[in-house]
Amino acid sequence: MEYLFGLFGKRLNTSRLSEEQYTIGIICAHDKEMLAAQCLLDENHGEINGPHPNDPNMYILGRLSEHNVVLYNIPIERGVHFAATAFNHMLATFRNLKCNVLLGTGAGVPSQKNDIRLGDVVVGVPDTKDGGLVQHQASNVIESGGHELTGSPTHFPDFMLNALLAVESYHEAMGSKIPKFLDEMIERHPEMKARGYGYDQTRLDIGGRKIPRYVRPNAAPIVHRGRIAAGSQVCIKDGQSIDYWGDERNVLCFEKEGAYPTSRVPSVSIRGISKYCDSQEDTDWEEYAAAVAAGFAKELLTAVM
Repeated sequence: MEYLFGLFGKRLNTSRLSEEQYTIGIICAHDKEMLAAQCLLDENHGEINGPHPNDPNMYILGRLSEHNVVLYNIPIERGVHFAATAFNHMLATFRNLKCNVLLGTGAGVPSQKNDIRLGDVVVGVPDTKDGGLVQHQASNVIESGGHELTGSPTHFPDFMLNALLAVESYHEAMGSKIPKFLDEMIERHPEMKARGYGYDQTRLDIGGRKIPRYVRPNAAPIVHRGRIAAGSQVCIKDGQSIDYWGDERNVLCFEKEGAYPTSRVPSVSIRGISKYCDSQEDTDWEEYAAAVAAGFAKELLTAVM
């Protein structure tokens, strides 16, 4: 495990809160997102094993902005059914969760419509048909000719959509707070910089794409809103299919970790872009993408009243 329970910083709040006082779940797809989210906490309330006999999960508790949060690394790699059981344990333990933030990394879809780059952030925002995180069958993208997106495992809560609108307005005037939050994280946890989680002003993705792109004035991540397509693979080699998903279906990124169990708790999906959907696995941006995703989750929660 890359994340280290209780080893980063001090427990800033020595009095443990009750399970009922935690209202936001931070569900992480991998250790990298779990590590970044833990180090971005404003208060670390410590880690606990499931407090009830039937709950075998391990959680990290803390505060982000004004919200008491539960961090959990859901075991997606062990299958949907196992993950669903673990997820249900979490919901049974923390009964007052009003929203889950689903953190992960994704493969950006390059298109004329959306200037998605490595290190950017994608928020799965619903349209009239889905909740922002939809399923796709990569094996049927070309052969079936149908290009179907099916189902919607999440419901985007209205209060989070209002917060997103407020953050977007702030970005227009003042820019993103993600670099600030990552700099604060490095001040508290200097070891995270060497691991690749810190904001890097020199980390610019400016080349390698077939689509002409302007040079951005700085390396601050851009936050995009639209569809996140979840499926069994994220590499699509056919150019026509990529154009279809990006330009016509407004899919901003693909990811393999979207098989989160359907839940009665509304959810918001946030992905840091660590690669492109037409390229093979590239690990150079994974830590940074995890960090910016967690940083935007913190920024979004600061706007939730």
